[in-house]
Amino acid sequence: MTGNHLLLYHLAELMYEHEQNILPVDVLFDDDQIGDFVKSIQIDSPYQQMLLEGVLTESVHDEKLFVSFTVEGYFHFVLGEVIYNRTEGLGAEALKQIVEGNMLNGAKEGVEQCLIRFSIESYIQIFNSLTNIAGDLSFLVKPTTNVIRSNSSGELADYLVNNSKKKEIEILKKSIQTICDLGYNDCITKFLNEILNRIKGLVIRTELEIIYLCDLALLHSSYYSLKDLSDLIELLFKYDFDNAEIEKVDFYSNLGFAFRLLNRPDDALKYYQDALRENSDNIYSKIKILSRVATLYSELAIKNKSKNHGDLAIEGFKEIIIMIDKIHQFEPILKATLFNNYAKAIFTYFMYQWELKFSVNEIEKLLQESYEIIVKNKGMYADLTAKTINNQSLFFALIGDLKKSLELCLRGFKIVQRIYPYYSNDTAIFSFNVGNRHEQLKNFLDAKHYYQMAFDINLYLGFLKQNKQMNIAYIRVLNELNEFELAENIESKI
Repeated sequence: MTGNHLLLYHLAELMYEHEQNILPVDVLFDDDQIGDFVKSIQIDSPYQQMLLEGVLTESVHDEKLFVSFTVEGYFHFVLGEVIYNRTEGLGAEALKQIVEGNMLNGAKEGVEQCLIRFSIESYIQIFNSLTNIAGDLSFLVKPTTNVIRSNSSGELADYLVNNSKKKEIEILKKSIQTICDLGYNDCITKFLNEILNRIKGLVIRTELEIIYLCDLALLHSSYYSLKDLSDLIELLFKYDFDNAEIEKVDFYSNLGFAFRLLNRPDDALKYYQDALRENSDNIYSKIKILSRVATLYSELAIKNKSKNHGDLAIEGFKEIIIMIDKIHQFEPILKATLFNNYAKAIFTYFMYQWELKFSVNEIEKLLQESYEIIVKNKGMYADLTAKTINNQSLFFALIGDLKKSLELCLRGFKIVQRIYPYYSNDTAIFSFNVGNRHEQLKNFLDAKHYYQMAFDINLYLGFLKQNKQMNIAYIRVLNELNEFELAENIESKI
């Protein structure tokens, strides 16, 4: 019995025993047979696979996370096995006939599940033939997602540099977004860097194919080193992308975001404006671009101590919130994220003691609403929940309520400890934040404990040089405790 089958079979057993068709995820953590599957945050674990493929569904009730079977999804899963067994060795043509001619409701979804069972090499070989099917190609998104999250994403990158067509790039974009929504950033980083390395190594390609690949590579610019991102932009500007047949709104918006990362705010604003001009009536795209503009102004306010930029950021976020209020069913997580970014823009006014145009109660309400939305939709033990609590903690620190700030910081840290490995960047950041609150309260021994944890993690991950402020804080507390020898030893390592 495979891991997937064991998981599904035992889940059904537990539901039978509990006489419930929906179970708290917490109950499964300690199960001898499937507990390790459920606790694993690795994208290739059976539990994560079944969530990704739509066989299982997680939902939140009263701030608790539950799991259940998706009845239709399970039918598609079994149908995929049937199609796989009946078409094995017959090539892409047999699958095209099912997609184009089989009248069964769910046939496309069955082919989708069938393709997930293919070896990476076999899937890549028939991918090109399947993209020639007329009509909706969404059934290729999950199988392609499966390839990207595998250890063989380089093979897909090799294929793309030789077969980069508009349809294929669009499927890749949707697959990458699927993985991004699930929070598996390492997979995206690896794949996009595979693409980037191959773009840089290309010698003879058509102009349009280069632009297609650059368009894909720009999807998540934050996953590259600044040097690689600068090289990508330099290559792109050798070609006439303004007249290329690409989706201009997202392209210009992503190009603006890349310039923001490269600390070229004027160029960033230019391409954000180009994106807004190209956007016709898509309110969601407009909100996304305006949010990026407001966030850029917020960053410039902090960097330049510029109240003018701060005011532009606040005005931008206010405009976005008015737009959201007019949409009947706006995506709740996006709304909560916007509230968080708006609150961060307001924090700048506290940092530089600028005149406030809003009350402390308004800001606290904004953060609380964001927290409630995220807990309702993601549950307590989620990355976004921890980060929202961290924003609440920062708010109370800025208004001088350090005890409340520490209490919230510890809550966020406990969530991070539950959902991330010990040696992870997120654990280091949250550990540092707890240490910082203890230092502000002059609890230097407690501050030392959390700063040391952050230091040890960064040392293990090789991130000491990137986190200078963490190291400086640790040394500062050691000197407060008269541990001068240890302080010197830490300083020698950085």
